[in-house]
Order: sequence, then C-alpha cells, then structure tokens
Amino acid sequence: MKVYKGFTASPGLVLGQVSRLDRPPLVFGEGPFHPEQEKQALEDAIKVAQQELDEMASRAAPSEQAIFLFQSMMLEDEGFMNEVAFQIKPALVPPRRWTVWAAAMPPSWPP
Repeated sequence: MKVYKGFTASPGLVLGQVSRLDRPPLVFGEGPFHPEQEKQALEDAIKVAQQELDEMASRAAPSEQAIFLFQSMMLEDEGFMNEVAFQIKPALVPPRRWTVWAAAMPPSWPP
C-alpha cells in the first residue's frame, strides 16, 4: 500500500483511487509590458468569452440561462471594464519629487 500526504477537505482516512494533477508553475514576467497588446488581448478574450457564453446559454435549460446572461452582462459592464483597463494602463508617469525624497529618507525619519 502506498501512502500519500497532502491537503484534505475534511479530516480522516480514505481508501480509493488516487489521481494526481500536475500543474505547470505560474510564471509572472517583470516587464516590459505592452499595454496596447494587453488591451487587445483583453478585447479578444472578451469576444471569445461572449461567444462561449452564448453557446452555453443556447444549450442550457431555460431555468439556467439567466446565469449565462448575467456573466455576459458582467463583460459588458462599463464600470467593471474601466477598472480592468485602468489596471493595464502604462506606467509612463515619472515619480514625483516627494516620492524620490521619501525613498531616500532613513526609515526612522522623522525622529
């Protein structure tokens, strides 16, 4: 018998088939980032998501179609999408003088 250790949803022992899921490690770049390419990728992803939601809604029971409509409406919500676009904005503004000054101050300042 082979023993596996890991994280459980509830305490206790279990006997049964084990399936191991391997996930590739997440890699986040340091930049440089290209905001216009990111915005285009977002727009493309939204189009694909809208198409997939429409397809799923057409196959769903009438009582379940509302969830797909809601998710589709979220992708059209102007406030939500403005916030997403804001997070993609380029960081082209140079730091203000006081931030450069504050970064140069020792941590104990002011005494």
